[in-house]
Amino acid sequence: MFKQRGALKASLNWYRANMKNDDKSIGDIAAPTLIIYGLKDMAIGEKSVDESEKYLKGDYKIEKLETGHWLIQESFEAVSKSIINHLTNYSQ
Repeated sequence: MFKQRGALKASLNWYRANMKNDDKSIGDIAAPTLIIYGLKDMAIGEKSVDESEKYLKGDYKIEKLETGHWLIQESFEAVSKSIINHLTNYSQ
């Protein structure tokens, strides 16, 4: 993917655009929410995950796994089980 000219720059610009502090908010989230987080993630801090709670107004669950940033590759079974349980609990 990054062999293509400009791909790395485009990827980084996507993150930069989402970090702008322009005070545009999508509002609080009322839908049932599952956050799956890897405790060894070097890109996303645990504090950020924990603070997301203030935007979650519906049922939510934060599941922390002993894994890194690439959750599915590192902990496929646990991630799959969490997603299936969440969807089963909130279907219909």
